[in-house]
Amino acid sequence: MKNYPHLKNPAVLGVLPESYREVDFRQPLSVGEKYPNIYKHVEERLETGWETTISLLEQGMKRA
Repeated sequence: MKNYPHLKNPAVLGVLPESYREVDFRQPLSVGEKYPNIYKHVEERLETGWETTISLLEQGMKRA
C-alpha cells in the first residue's frame, strides 16, 4: 500500500453481527432476495457513515 508503507501485511478489517453469520455475502444478489431486510441494512451501512470509521483507523495507524 503506497500510503501506508509501515503496514507489512495490509488486511481487510471485517466486523459482522452474530445474526448475519449464516449469510453468504459473496453472493449479494441472492442475499437481497433471501434476506431483503438484512440486505437493505448492509447496503445502507456500506453507502454511508464511513467518516468515523476512517478517522478511527487513521488514528490507530498513527499510534502503530
